[in-house]
Amino acid sequence: MQPRWTRSPPPAPGQRRTRPAPAPRGRPPLRRVGLVASMQPAHLLDDRTTAETLWGDRTDRLFLAGSLLASGADVVLGSDAPVAPADPWLAIAAAVHRGDPGGFALTPAESLTPLQALRASVDGGRIIEGAAADLVLLGDDPLAAGPSAEQAARLRDMTTRLTLCAGRITSGA
Repeated sequence: MQPRWTRSPPPAPGQRRTRPAPAPRGRPPLRRVGLVASMQPAHLLDDRTTAETLWGDRTDRLFLAGSLLASGADVVLGSDAPVAPADPWLAIAAAVHRGDPGGFALTPAESLTPLQALRASVDGGRIIEGAAADLVLLGDDPLAAGPSAEQAARLRDMTTRLTLCAGRITSGA
């Protein structure tokens, strides 16, 4: 369940390479040694009961995204499809609330803000004149304030009104 340390060669220009990595307890900061923490927060929802049963009071060591970001590490989120649903909003919601929207959060101190989770889920490109656009127009504000359970519920229900890939409309109108 806990990510492992791995070393990755530098990515080619314009590419991001990710490998699983743990929280930096007693180790050099991930960024300094060229590592990126890749996490699939939807597994927190699937694995929670098993972790609580088998790990007991050690579940505070699961998915330490908040600690990793605080240490200056680069954190990226994914779905781990086809093992978990290929739904970025589920992963973002799980990173924000760390539990089902109707339930309590597991180790809330490790929760990400919606902005942190969204940034960790996109490639970081900017919208600039003349660049091919990959972007979406959403049906709601993913950064709206509120308790983490409400934010997670809103994120899980997020709709897309328009999608552009390389500057072309691929869905919506």
